[in-house]
Amino acid sequence: KINSENKENIKKLFYKLLKINYMIFGIIIIGILLFADYLIPLIYGSEYATSVTSLKILSIYLLCFTTSIIFNGLLDYQGKANKRAINIIIMILLNIGLNFLLIPKYGAVGASIATSVAYLPYILLNWLEIRKTFK
Repeated sequence: KINSENKENIKKLFYKLLKINYMIFGIIIIGILLFADYLIPLIYGSEYATSVTSLKILSIYLLCFTTSIIFNGLLDYQGKANKRAINIIIMILLNIGLNFLLIPKYGAVGASIATSVAYLPYILLNWLEIRKTFK
């Protein structure tokens, strides 16, 4: 548990992990955004060129997902898995709703948007819980 004696050390470690995560996956995402238009058709063939837009949109999801791994570890360690479970239910319901709205019109791009957008409130709600933990 976080207490007054270890709070600052855990907080520093937490932010260090986030920084490392953002550096690693920031580079990967920049690579996806810059080179996917060229590499996907080159590697998989021109019939996969239409998947590039979905891949680029899902890069938002990638960053959220990797962030959530760090957030989840801290929240679980603090005995707040129940709050995280509520937040994930919100994300799932939002994802389902957005899928119903977006997939019929936009197909795979709509599914990518729904998945990426639905993850944002999950990250935000978990972040708010972590901020309370560090106060």
